[in-house]
Amino acid sequence: MSIRKEQVLLALVALLAVWVGMDYLETPSYQARVSPRKREFEPQPLGHAVLAGDAGAAPMRRDFCTEPSETRPLPPRDLDFPQQAASSLAGVPLDPGPDFRHSWLLRRDGAQVDGVTLSLGIGDGGGDGADESDGGDEGDDGSVAAGAGGARSGGDVGGQDAVPGTLTTEQLERLYDRLWAVNQPNPYYGRIEESDGVDLFALEESGQFTDVKLRLRVYSPKDRKLGNPQPFGAGASQQIARIHLADSMRNEVERHVRKLPKDQPAVGQRRQVIEWLLEQGQSEAWVYEEALKQAEAYAQVSGGVIEAKRLLQRVYRAMGDLDGEYALLQGLSGQGLEGPFQALGLGQLQARLGLWVDAEANLRRAVELSPNDASTHGGLAEFLRQRGRTREAMASAKRAKATLGAVQDKDLRTSIVRTIFACQLAVGDLDGARETASTMSAEGGTTYLRGCLAYASGDAGGALGTFRSVASGPDGDAALLAQAACLEALGNWQEAFDLFVRVGDQAPLLRHRACTGQALVCLRTGQFDAALAFVDRALEAAPRDAYALYLRGRTLRLMGQAQASIEALTQALAERDDFVHAIAEMSAAQTALANASTGTEQVEALFAARRYAERAVELSPTPEIPLFEMAGVCAFAAGDPRAAKTHFEQARSLGADDAARAFARGAICVVDYSRARVDEAVVGLERLARDQGRDDPVGKWAEATIALIEAHAQKEQLGDGFDRDKLGSNWDRSGDGQVRDNCEHGRLTLKGTYSLRGDGEVAVTRVAAVKHAKNFLAAAVSIEAGPTNQREESFFGLGVDVPRGANDIGLRARVGIKSGAPFLYILDGKEQGRDAEKLVKLSPELLRQDKPQRVELRFVPRSEDQARTLSLQVWFNGSLVHVHELKQVNGSTTTELKTVLFASGDKQTKVDVAFDDYVLERNKEL
Repeated sequence: MSIRKEQVLLALVALLAVWVGMDYLETPSYQARVSPRKREFEPQPLGHAVLAGDAGAAPMRRDFCTEPSETRPLPPRDLDFPQQAASSLAGVPLDPGPDFRHSWLLRRDGAQVDGVTLSLGIGDGGGDGADESDGGDEGDDGSVAAGAGGARSGGDVGGQDAVPGTLTTEQLERLYDRLWAVNQPNPYYGRIEESDGVDLFALEESGQFTDVKLRLRVYSPKDRKLGNPQPFGAGASQQIARIHLADSMRNEVERHVRKLPKDQPAVGQRRQVIEWLLEQGQSEAWVYEEALKQAEAYAQVSGGVIEAKRLLQRVYRAMGDLDGEYALLQGLSGQGLEGPFQALGLGQLQARLGLWVDAEANLRRAVELSPNDASTHGGLAEFLRQRGRTREAMASAKRAKATLGAVQDKDLRTSIVRTIFACQLAVGDLDGARETASTMSAEGGTTYLRGCLAYASGDAGGALGTFRSVASGPDGDAALLAQAACLEALGNWQEAFDLFVRVGDQAPLLRHRACTGQALVCLRTGQFDAALAFVDRALEAAPRDAYALYLRGRTLRLMGQAQASIEALTQALAERDDFVHAIAEMSAAQTALANASTGTEQVEALFAARRYAERAVELSPTPEIPLFEMAGVCAFAAGDPRAAKTHFEQARSLGADDAARAFARGAICVVDYSRARVDEAVVGLERLARDQGRDDPVGKWAEATIALIEAHAQKEQLGDGFDRDKLGSNWDRSGDGQVRDNCEHGRLTLKGTYSLRGDGEVAVTRVAAVKHAKNFLAAAVSIEAGPTNQREESFFGLGVDVPRGANDIGLRARVGIKSGAPFLYILDGKEQGRDAEKLVKLSPELLRQDKPQRVELRFVPRSEDQARTLSLQVWFNGSLVHVHELKQVNGSTTTELKTVLFASGDKQTKVDVAFDDYVLERNKEL
């Protein structure tokens, strides 16, 4: 079979398709034709940027919109804020009362009270004499009075005078026994002698005197002593109707104890007796021993229940017996109901010993063991409150309040409610404190607490009346201190001071607070030395008392010792960093330091003052107008007018009336004016003056400020930065021709060597700038010596000349650098010859290192009363260094004034100086 031609062609096409398809479907691969070679990297030095390198072109200032001859209005002048009230003063803190963060509730007027001179001698009319005598009588009961049996062993007045003078009936009843004879209405006073087998207390109670014979040593009021024993009763001429033993403390204790059953718990009755004994023990310490015996007896007959342990713990605490209390707690098993009681007791005991960490751990353990027990939450809340952690304390107090219903013990319930009240008052929750106080019984110290609430609410008068009704008891001394604090708030300075003295004498634990009260009274009446002395006494008793340190800081600031004030306030804030009044006072102290400082120290103080002021605003629980005003003033002084205006606007929004908003409104106008919003400021000031009236201090300030703004608007300035190639026609150059003047890189330079025949001086005078000297305000320029200037023979700087006649000089003033130091020369031609010249070598410390020096000459009126007489002020680098009362120039001088940039030196010496940023201020020609 032969192959056809068509078949051959088909086979060739198929082979061609396979070959092309293989090339198309094959994965392409790159065949590198050049193999790279590896070389080591050689780092090259970085090249300098043209603008920053040494070889770059020198920087040049260009201000194409301003020509040297163009005048511009002066920038806004500095305006004073309206007169601001003195910063408030924190009043004497009470316990319970607002914490230091809420100290604004106790604010006092910080202005000094004039016309008050305190008598600082102790006992100058202070206190109530009747109260003092009563206290003394009560203190003598146990040692003078005589009774019967063991209770009558406290002393014998024998044949000695008992009390000088005539005794009152009450005194006789406390000192002597009484015996009533039959058919006699009045008793005999004296001492009933003890007889074997006779129980006088039983006879007193029973009133059965059949076959009873007693012997009485009768007290004679005439002789004021006890006589010989006289018989009464069986076998005697006078029969006994009844007797009453002396009302001494020992006899009273014996009467109460005899009423208790011997072998029965008698819970309520025995508890009442122990409570009474604890109360009496505050005046007679030996009574605590009897209270301990009764508490131990109660624990024995009751079988050692938790209530008995708690009562025994109360007695140990009242006695101050830490060992006994610790042994009691350690003897508990720590199981069941004893666990929370043991942990709570140990925590409270450790807190009194200052073992804060262990105390908190035990108190929190007590809460964990008994989360539904209000006593554990109350104990933790009281600990946190005493430590100043009032927010945490309030959280625990809320849990104690929620679980209070399960507490049946009356005294424990009262203690917990008192803690809840104290926590609410500490955080400024006055409504909550009122509600809590209404739930307390009268026996729980409600009267004193209501006084504290009224004091914190600002009702000092009502609080004073409430505190005066607390005559004795556990809160007696605290109420006396509170009375003094209320009198200070009401402005009864001498009475308050004397009462603080009395508190310090009779209450050692409150002595430091009484001393701070005395310091506060002296501070408010302007007796700063005495205030500082009393603060130091307070700090001796309580070195870390934040309130005393705060008063010390404020006193030192008012005495002009800003740095010492800052140190004291730093210590106060180290104790309580949320003390709002201390923070505000620190801002005021930093402001005072800034006013007395210059340079970097001043800037640091201004920024510190602003930080503290804004911190006070942040920490204050409620927005307060004075704090916002202080923050605004500090922000403005620190160079932040936007923030200052924000603070002032907030103060304005808080003001309830025009008087409260007046300062903020005026301050906003000052800020607007400083930001060149002149029209807005003037309109605001006009409205303020209209609203406040001309008789109001702020209204007067507004009118005076408008006048200052209008006067300032008539002033103008011209400047010259020498941003050109040639000096131009605005300046007249004179002096040694060998010295060249050039405008180089935005500065006027004088370079060369003084000639042998010249006068060694070159002057560049501003032409036709001040036609009348009365219109001159100030001239300033920056000066700098070049590297080739011979400093020992040179004097260069700024000057002003006022001619007098054709060839005479009325005034010539020069300020600059002479021989490398600041120097001032004044020739005031009122006097002839050398007497008219004044040469002043200024302090070298004024010089700024490696920087141009700024010098300025300024004319100012001597005073408002002498507006036409002028003084020359000389400024060097922002510091006023000299003031000269002008004799040849005044407010009516019409001769031309010339400002001069000069350089002088010895012949054939080199000069190389530069001037820049020339500014001239003047009144507009009218």
